[in-house]
Amino acid sequence: MAFALVMSAVTPILGEKRAIAVSGIINGAGGIGGSILAPVSQGLLDLGGLQTLMVGLSTLAALIAGLCIWLRSAEKRAETGRVQTKAAFEPITGRAILSILKSRDFLHLALAFFTCGFFMAIIETQLYAQILGLGFSGQTAAFAFTVYGIFGMIGPILAGFLCVKLRCKWVLGTLYALRPVAVILFLLMPKTLFSIYFFVVFLGLIGNATVPPTTNLLSKLWNCQEKCSRKTHKV
Repeated sequence: MAFALVMSAVTPILGEKRAIAVSGIINGAGGIGGSILAPVSQGLLDLGGLQTLMVGLSTLAALIAGLCIWLRSAEKRAETGRVQTKAAFEPITGRAILSILKSRDFLHLALAFFTCGFFMAIIETQLYAQILGLGFSGQTAAFAFTVYGIFGMIGPILAGFLCVKLRCKWVLGTLYALRPVAVILFLLMPKTLFSIYFFVVFLGLIGNATVPPTTNLLSKLWNCQEKCSRKTHKV
């Protein structure tokens, strides 16, 4: 949800082409949290157990809530005296929403993104336990997630710039096709430190990289549907 809000604010300023590349950078920035929180969370867990870890994460969540309140107040101050264009507040028509919900392309993108989130949720909730189950230490598992977070920043950035040069549907399709390849290779390879880090690097590069091409394809689809809706309404 936060990513969509950020992109809706950035796109009108940068333009569509620049926004594609920047979407990868913004999405990649999300990997910073994962790469830092993984070792910090493991340290809190080792220090005082689950209770200490939950207190630490709850404190962080409270700080984020305070930051959101401050950002909103700063936005209100910045809006004072600013002349807003009519286009910035152009309402979204119900006709356009119904039209895009009936679009086969939109349904395919939505289904693909659902499976994307389902896949990533399983990886991010089960991989840590899987590494521990293979006999490696919690520090090794935490560092693996740090590596995953670092390459989770690189992947979306590369995907964003590729979408500027190549057709987004081919970039997106390739990323989805590489996911089962990564999982099959991990299952077949001997479970060593090399195979674990190979998997998290590979997964980091392709995991969140689906966001820039999906965002761009949805933007194009929405613009197309909106234009068609306006023409139909005028007729």
